[in-house]
Amino acid sequence: MIFIRFALSICLIKCLLILNVEGECRTPFGLPDRIYSGKSPYFVEYADLNNDKSVDLVVTNLNDKTISILLGRGDGTFQDAIQYSVDQNPISLVIADWNKDNKFDLAILNQGSNDVNTFLGNGDGTFHSKQNYTVGSSPTSMITDDFNQDTYLDLIITNSLDNTISILLGKQDGTFQHEIIQSTNGLTPISIVRGDFNYDDKLDIAIVNQKDGKLNIFLGYGNGTFHFSQTYQIDLSPQWIVVADFNGDSKLDLAVDVSGSENEIVILLGKGDGTFVNQIKHSMAKQPKYLLVHDFNRDSKMDLATANPQDHSISILFGNGDGTFRKEQIYSVTYTPATIIVADLQNNHQFDLVHTNVDHTTIGLLVGNDDGTFQTRSTITTTDSYSIRGGSLKTSATSDLVLVHNFENNIEIFFGNANGTFEHSVKYSTGESPTDAIVADFNNDHNMDIAVTNSEEDTISLLIGNGNGTFQKQIKFRNGGSAESLLAADFNHDDNLDLAAGNLGDNTISILLGNGNGTFQNAITQISVVNPRCLVQGDFNNDGKLDLVSNNPDDNTCVYLILGNGDGTFQKPTIFKVGRLPFCSAAADLNQDKNLDLVVVDLIVSGIQVLLGNGDGTFQTPVHYNTSSAEEDITIIDINYDNQLDVITFQAEDRSISVLLGNGDGTFQNHFEYIVGSTGQFANAIVTADFNSDSKTDLALLSGSILLNSCPSFIYH
Repeated sequence: MIFIRFALSICLIKCLLILNVEGECRTPFGLPDRIYSGKSPYFVEYADLNNDKSVDLVVTNLNDKTISILLGRGDGTFQDAIQYSVDQNPISLVIADWNKDNKFDLAILNQGSNDVNTFLGNGDGTFHSKQNYTVGSSPTSMITDDFNQDTYLDLIITNSLDNTISILLGKQDGTFQHEIIQSTNGLTPISIVRGDFNYDDKLDIAIVNQKDGKLNIFLGYGNGTFHFSQTYQIDLSPQWIVVADFNGDSKLDLAVDVSGSENEIVILLGKGDGTFVNQIKHSMAKQPKYLLVHDFNRDSKMDLATANPQDHSISILFGNGDGTFRKEQIYSVTYTPATIIVADLQNNHQFDLVHTNVDHTTIGLLVGNDDGTFQTRSTITTTDSYSIRGGSLKTSATSDLVLVHNFENNIEIFFGNANGTFEHSVKYSTGESPTDAIVADFNNDHNMDIAVTNSEEDTISLLIGNGNGTFQKQIKFRNGGSAESLLAADFNHDDNLDLAAGNLGDNTISILLGNGNGTFQNAITQISVVNPRCLVQGDFNNDGKLDLVSNNPDDNTCVYLILGNGDGTFQKPTIFKVGRLPFCSAAADLNQDKNLDLVVVDLIVSGIQVLLGNGDGTFQTPVHYNTSSAEEDITIIDINYDNQLDVITFQAEDRSISVLLGNGDGTFQNHFEYIVGSTGQFANAIVTADFNSDSKTDLALLSGSILLNSCPSFIYH
């Protein structure tokens, strides 16, 4: 895989080193879609933990007995997660100031160990050692407030196997008294809210019970105890409860989401005397689990959001102000959302949504718009594709895309509109089972042509461009068996472009020397390597002759360096042991020492392997940088215009890309992720180009996603 899709030589890297004149840009494609937290993140809350006026996050990691502290930078990005050990299966948390020192403290509810861990804060994002408090069996939810009117915050926990609540009254020093146990008068209490339902200046509580479907109201005495008042029968399997004024009468109402035979939200309108009337039911297209209340569209009418784990989605319901809601808007997410919060992560007065991914190691982010909706990726619609390439096929002012359709025996061209969108596509026939393509000028007429590998008939098709976005009928050239990858470069220094094809069928790399008129000499298949699925070209030994690197994912740990002789022939390959199943590579000078370095992605080992070049065809020991899953493609470019090269990788399993910002010395910062949709496991999945004519480098992915660069204005350097 060559470092820049439109590049013919690695020397073009210097042209893409760009200086940002307005400071560092950490999020080139907007707020990241996913941020690493820990194993099975389940519950999330936010506060300004270190008093820097930026939103920080606290996440419980259900399966590794930790919580993660993510300190925000104020731009929607976060510092690396700091983890604190807690007890078994932390399922909920609250953030508050227990000891009145104006520093946020934490309480963590642990379902597996039946206890609460509290941490007193230092005010800088760090915390004291934990304190433990025993509660009932299999606790599920927790709230905090001053329930006994002594000005100190207390805790109430629902215990699902005991059918009780535990009341922990707070003390002046931030500790809590032993639990007070009270029955919930229901089976399997799952969620609890508080509010003054009868307006007697004493806090009351409402509890939903999952097994018997009861919603029970307990009115407070003002001393930390409660008396049972009312029961309301909700459909079976209520999941969560929230409190707000949904109909604008200044009286507290309740909302319960139900997930089971009926997927719905039930609204109970409060009368202001501790009782509720008029169960309003709103049917849901998805199966809700967690419920959140917020005014998303700023119309002074309360809205709702649900996490729908079974469908891997989040629903937003805009309120009508009378206790009813509009049809839900559904946002798909990659993993299983457990809980959600809303916060202004970027300090831009817009609300973003954070959700935990309980079946992953990350939390997800949805970037908010002014109208209460959330941003989605631009896409192009196409059938399943095997490879994607780019080039200016119609005019130099636009960037176009070429998608290779293996099962349709054709390529599909999308013409750019110079605004980030694309015109209707045009298809051209190729040979049988095309796998890869290259866009370049093969006949020196200054018009872009397209070369395509046809794996089932062992040929390469050449489509000569007419300069207006149309192409002549394909011309075929014989090649090695089952070609999977293709690149173009001038291997014999005759100023004509040649081709190198990686042939999986006969374990060779073919070299087709170009004649400069759109024809090629017979293929030279002198290079024997195993499964050359991904090819990279560059001068790795600084002798002025182009070399090749081939990854061989089916030949464990092997990456081949093939030194060129400068006449279109190559020396015997040198083998480097990298990773476990190295799938693809990219080359660039990462540490600015004028030697080409190599970055390798692996099908088994998540992350990247960085091999700094010595300039003589050898490399230093690989250095590993983590991502969330194994990668299939990689490109290197200065994506945030800080004059330092960055790495972008594609993960098919995670349906995402990872961005690792470079430090300019061959090292990289921790990755962050953008969701880009699913594809198969193919090497050629990323195209870099300026798709909206703002002189910034954007991305197009094999999945059809288009990511436009949002970094500030810059100048070329």
